[in-house]
Amino acid sequence: LVRSAMVVLNPKASIRPARFLLEAGLVLSLVLGAGLALSHRVGIPPLALSMHSESVGREVARIVTWGAIGGVAVAITFELLTRVFFHQHLAAWNAPCRFHNWRTYISAAIGAAVGEESVFRLLLFPLVAWVLGLLWKTPSGLPADGAMWVSLVVVTLLFAASHLPALEDLGGYRPGNIMRGMLVFSPPGLMLGFLFWRHGLETAMIAHATGLVAGWSFVSTLAELK
Repeated sequence: LVRSAMVVLNPKASIRPARFLLEAGLVLSLVLGAGLALSHRVGIPPLALSMHSESVGREVARIVTWGAIGGVAVAITFELLTRVFFHQHLAAWNAPCRFHNWRTYISAAIGAAVGEESVFRLLLFPLVAWVLGLLWKTPSGLPADGAMWVSLVVVTLLFAASHLPALEDLGGYRPGNIMRGMLVFSPPGLMLGFLFWRHGLETAMIAHATGLVAGWSFVSTLAELK
């Protein structure tokens, strides 16, 4: 998905657009189909546009507002945590983020936001909730509130663990570093999961993309100032 977005927004990319767009489309279709079905099964309205009876314009404004606020919060949280736990490795960590054009920022942010939110929030969150709900459910048959919160935490930990390869630039895979990495990536993942649960997939995607662009912009600006 990241590569497909870069192809669309960067015509000079050395990737065949048709092939990777087809691959991404097939995978995304499967994930969206399964995620939507599972979300409805556990009582989550997955799409923000289906949550309210307001006009489309007001709902879009609500999505963008919550997404922008959430994205800035995610960026600030992540930047603070990396400076607390990995301040001695920031030079190596920040080097790949010093992009030189907005096309690269936007393409990478869109790919990560669409791909990760579709998999972790839309698919895995309701899947874990559905499994837990088989034993921990309300009289109506839906997963209990406790099952939903446990699902949110479990998927957040999976989300954080999927980002641990970044430790190659942050001091390696020592046990202490792994723990610090989980502490850095878990809070942003928890925030994005909560946004999906309460405000829909579109909001979580916008927040994810906004957070990445805001974070990368800060890193690049800081590098230029130095």
